[in-house]
Amino acid sequence: MNLPEVQETEGKYLKLNLGENKMRIMCDPIDGVGYWTPDKKPVRVKWEDRETIDVNAPGADKRKPFWLLPVWNYQSGSMQLFEITQKTIQKRLTELNKDEDWGDLKGYDISIIKTGEGMDTEYSVTPKPKKELPEEAIKAWEQVEPTLNLEAIFDGGDPFGAPADKKATAKEVVTKTANVSPEDEEQIDISDIPF
Repeated sequence: MNLPEVQETEGKYLKLNLGENKMRIMCDPIDGVGYWTPDKKPVRVKWEDRETIDVNAPGADKRKPFWLLPVWNYQSGSMQLFEITQKTIQKRLTELNKDEDWGDLKGYDISIIKTGEGMDTEYSVTPKPKKELPEEAIKAWEQVEPTLNLEAIFDGGDPFGAPADKKATAKEVVTKTANVSPEDEEQIDISDIPF
């Protein structure tokens, strides 16, 4: 039997691999709260609308604050969306962004090293020496940036410009009667980040 060659494809979302993950942040992030329904559909709401989440909705008990931003992924050689839910990564990026020697995260590459698995997973974030973005990345950004709409994620759409599909949207599953747990209040305030 002749089988076709297995094709490796990169998705639109960056998934951190074990070891080093080198990237360049391309623009300011948006922030929100998200979770997955039992039938594996994402539900995301803007951070300022987090109190509208129905905490009794299936899956809502596992909601997490997130940042979403486009990155140039050096490993795949492509623009991808990076949804950051890990507070350790968010805090370190905030520190670097506020550091007078490093500053704006769009001006240099970062390396996120992932070790361990499951509950033993750890992340370290390291800035790389400042240098120009590779020509390949500049060209990719010039193609992506005009139609990039990170906010589309809140309505089940594709931030890279594709129309929304029939995924569950925040508007379909939230109510205005929910309370937010103290755990959610530990979210880093994105307005503190000047990039």
